[in-house]
Amino acid sequence: MNILFLDDDHHRIKQFRSKVPFVTITETSQDCIEQLNARDWDMVFLDHDLGGEVYADSQRTDTGMEVVRHIVKHAPRIGELYIHSGNEPARKEMTAKLVDAGYTATPMPFWQLIVSIEVDGLRKE
Repeated sequence: MNILFLDDDHHRIKQFRSKVPFVTITETSQDCIEQLNARDWDMVFLDHDLGGEVYADSQRTDTGMEVVRHIVKHAPRIGELYIHSGNEPARKEMTAKLVDAGYTATPMPFWQLIVSIEVDGLRKE
């Protein structure tokens, strides 16, 4: 299973990797876009606010919204997307844009995502 995770918080990265050791981690929007272009993904997990900022402007290119713009424009193959940002307005907007583009996208704050993985797990194929 190909899983891509975008987040710059090292605590979250460590926590996610402990649950999903076979994940590909990216910490910047540009690195995430490069990974999206490199292969098909079964699951992609996106944060919005990067670079240690909180409630960053979604028009900037160094946020998860830039990744969403890339996905909408270039339509890479992605099975499921999860938007785990703590920035609720951005999380909702990212999800809506992805759903409008025909993707399966679920808004889920990081804490809820980790609980869900602990309960349901992820299949490794």
